[in-house]
Amino acid sequence: MEIKTSTEQGILIIEIIGNIIDPEGKMILRNTVIKAANDGRHNVLINMKEVNVADSAGIGELVSAYTTLTNKGGQLKLLYVPPKVKDILTITKLITLFSIYDDHQAAIDSF
Repeated sequence: MEIKTSTEQGILIIEIIGNIIDPEGKMILRNTVIKAANDGRHNVLINMKEVNVADSAGIGELVSAYTTLTNKGGQLKLLYVPPKVKDILTITKLITLFSIYDDHQAAIDSF
């Protein structure tokens, strides 16, 4: 798993490339979100266009990121969530935590 970051209209965009299943990648995601929150960047959009699957620990990292940012007064939103991940979020009822978008500009405008 690889992570790329960019900023658009003051929103940190984290692009995940690869599946959210390996421990090292999940730690990189966690550290990226924690650093953003500590740097005052509390609004984050995670682009999952290049993700096919996430294991339970990967879903846990998304929930952890949500909690970290919410506790700082920010927001975490998800973009292009793949069907398999959306199914897991639905089954676990975690889908209610996240605002999920299939349109990049709509996601940016929602902050």
